Amino acid sequence: MGGFEPFRNKTLLYVEDDEALLEQAKRVFDAIFARTYTARDGIEALSLFEKEPADIVISDIKMPRMNGVELSRRLRQRHPTLPIILTSAYDDAHLLKEALKLGITTFIEKPYDAAALQKALGEALAMIDRSIKDRFDLGDGYTFCTKTSQLYFGDEPLHLTPQERLLLRLLITAPYHTLSYESLEYALGREGYITKGALRTAVSSLRKKIGKEKIKNISKEGYRLCV
Repeated sequence: MGGFEPFRNKTLLYVEDDEALLEQAKRVFDAIFARTYTARDGIEALSLFEKEPADIVISDIKMPRMNGVELSRRLRQRHPTLPIILTSAYDDAHLLKEALKLGITTFIEKPYDAAALQKALGEALAMIDRSIKDRFDLGDGYTFCTKTSQLYFGDEPLHLTPQERLLLRLLITAPYHTLSYESLEYALGREGYITKGALRTAVSSLRKKIGKEKIKNISKEGYRLCV
């Protein structure tokens, strides 16, 4: 299929509860990707991903047992740079709004065509390319190595606590997208959620190291990296 050559060495996890659509889409994806894994809900997808990590995830937003928003939330906790594409119908707008706060890569409105799929996969590929670069440019001389999670000012390494490091990685996955307070509180907690106060403290501490203006507080929504 023309235009999909860069994905010949990539793997895909496709999550869809509609059996007929899943089988139809898998035939298409098998012609694009090196290998396509399939799951029928978020719980099955999480279990499969731990055994067979994929380069890209495409998931329906409405599914039984665990929907695409919660699946995205869980995957983001352990894999901050994983490209996630959600497929949604027009009436899924309320769920899609929540998903956007998690910094998903993009979404495709059902029914989607080859052009929409190619555009979405192009954004996913760009995200993969960003994540494998040695350093993410934060501006003003600050860079963050996505491979080692090391913050630099020029060539000088700067210390980050484990919580600051994870917070920065999460923000870097979706620059100019707002990550909700709730998603960050959950992602930064070792078991469950951290408190709102603890999140504010982590953000304040990180701001002191990279610059206050780089992490913007979006009132009543969450935080956004602006570089």
